[in-house]
Amino acid sequence: MNPVLKLLAIQGLLGAFDTLYYHEWRAKLPGAYKIAAPELRLHTARDFIYTIIFGTLPFLEWHGLSAGVHCAVLCSEIVITLAAFAVEPKVRLQLGGVPAGEKTPMRLWES
Repeated sequence: MNPVLKLLAIQGLLGAFDTLYYHEWRAKLPGAYKIAAPELRLHTARDFIYTIIFGTLPFLEWHGLSAGVHCAVLCSEIVITLAAFAVEPKVRLQLGGVPAGEKTPMRLWES
């Protein structure tokens, strides 16, 4: 298997675990929609991007202009993820804080 596809698969699995375990089960974000709306909007946008990435991989070869589009999609995912890093602590403060296992390496020193 192509190393890039392996990395994307790992990224997808980590994202699914993060969403299901930390966001859905531990933090119960959907149940706290009014408080968690900013974070949930970012997660929805990121999920849409992942749908584009993983949904098109089996059917499209990214070459030329389409490779540039794919790069832009991946870059937008990075921007959304960085925005989520900034929003999560503010939202989660009202819900008991970000659990230690979910903190990014940048936020671990804040504990």
